[in-house]
Amino acid sequence: MNQLNNILALVTHDIGNQHAVQKAIFLAEKANAQLTLLIVSPHQRTFFLSVKDKEKLLIQQKIKDEISRLINEVKARGINIELQVMEGNRDYKSVLNLLAQRHFDLVIKNHEFHQHRLFGVSIADDCHLLRDIDTPVMLVNGGCWSSDGHIVTAIDVDDTNEQHSHFNHDILHSSGIFSNILGTDVHLLNCYLGEEHSMEIKFRGEQQKPLTQKEIHQLKLAEYSKDLMLASDHVHLELGFPDDVIPKVAEKYQADIIILGAGEHHGLSHLFSGHTSEYVIDRVHCDVLALKPTQFVH
Repeated sequence: MNQLNNILALVTHDIGNQHAVQKAIFLAEKANAQLTLLIVSPHQRTFFLSVKDKEKLLIQQKIKDEISRLINEVKARGINIELQVMEGNRDYKSVLNLLAQRHFDLVIKNHEFHQHRLFGVSIADDCHLLRDIDTPVMLVNGGCWSSDGHIVTAIDVDDTNEQHSHFNHDILHSSGIFSNILGTDVHLLNCYLGEEHSMEIKFRGEQQKPLTQKEIHQLKLAEYSKDLMLASDHVHLELGFPDDVIPKVAEKYQADIIILGAGEHHGLSHLFSGHTSEYVIDRVHCDVLALKPTQFVH
C-alpha cells in the first residue's frame, strides 16, 4: 500500500453495528481520502411477500435512510463521501464486482466470527476477501483506536526471494502510513520454529561459523526494523507458530491493529491448511489489516 486515497467500506445489515463505516470515516478524514460506502441489498421479489420479507425490506430501508443521513453529516465536515448500492446475496461478490469497475486502496468490513470447516476450508465472506482480491482488506471489531495505541506488524523472514523481501518492505511501509495517521507506535514481530536446523555462514578470515535459527531470524528482523527506525524494545522474535504467537503478542501490547500479509500462498495444500491471516483474525479482538503482495495470486 503506497497511498490511501480511495477507501471502500461495507455497511452491515445491523444498523447499530457500523464499526467499519465509523473507522472508514475516521481514516478518510485523517488521510483526506475519498470514501465510498457500499450497501449490498439482497435480491427481493416484489410480489407475494411474507411478513418476514416485509420486515427485511423495512430494515433495509431504515439502514439506507440512516446511512444517507450520516453521509450528509460527514459531507458537512468536508469529507468526500458517497453511497453505492448494489444488489446481491454475498458481500464479497459485490465487492469483487465493484473492484472490477473502480480502484480502491483499502476495503474495510466488519469482521464476522466463524468456525473453520474440516481441513481449514471456510466459505465466509471474510475469507473470500482475503483470498480472492488483491486489494488490502481491513476487518474490524468494536472499540475505538487509541491515540497512544499500538500496531503489531508481523512479517515472515524465512523466504529469502526478492519478491517476498519487497513484500515485507511494503508491509512495513504500510505500517508507517497507519502509524502516522493514528499516532500510534509499531511493534515488529517475527516467529521461528526452533533449532532443528542451522545455517553455515562463512566470515572473512574465520572458519565457518554455524548460526542458530534464532540468530538468523534476529539478524534479518533487525535489518527490516531499520525501515521504521524501531527501537530494540519494539522488535520481537518469538518461538512458535504465527497462528499462536501473533494473538498473544497483540494481547500483551493491547494492539489496536495487527498488520500482516495475506494471499502469498495458493494451491490445494494451502487450501487445506488455511491462511495464517484467517486463523489470526478469529482469535483476536482487535482489527486486522491484511496486505496483499504484488502480482497477487489466488
